[in-house]
Amino acid sequence: MKKIISSLVVIGLLFGVISVVSAEGNQAVAVKQTKEEKAVNQLEKWQNRAAKLGITQTGQTLEQLKEAVHAAKAEKRAKAETKRSEKAAKWGIDPADKSEKQLKEEIQSKKASKQAEKKAQKQQDKKNKDKK
Repeated sequence: MKKIISSLVVIGLLFGVISVVSAEGNQAVAVKQTKEEKAVNQLEKWQNRAAKLGITQTGQTLEQLKEAVHAAKAEKRAKAETKRSEKAAKWGIDPADKSEKQLKEEIQSKKASKQAEKKAQKQQDKKNKDKK
């Protein structure tokens, strides 16, 4: 009697596990996309990127769109680099052989020291005014 009950329990568990595994398998099949759907999704993704950068994307293939986005990003990086170099020159810093982070820190320290000098000068002027 015990053997029959334990056999029934084992069979019940086995069928339960099989049904769970087959349900997961059905979900995996439903998630897979066709090549056409992937291509459409990828094109939409690149079109969104192009729209963010202000690129007109009418009638362009995916490859042309990618090239346009990469070119726009490179141009944006070049403008940022030029702006950093101008800012560094303004503060008398040589931007060569320095990372963006190092350059930014150096500019901030120069700004802070200049502001401290101005504050000290104002306090000195105020003291001199009070003495007169």
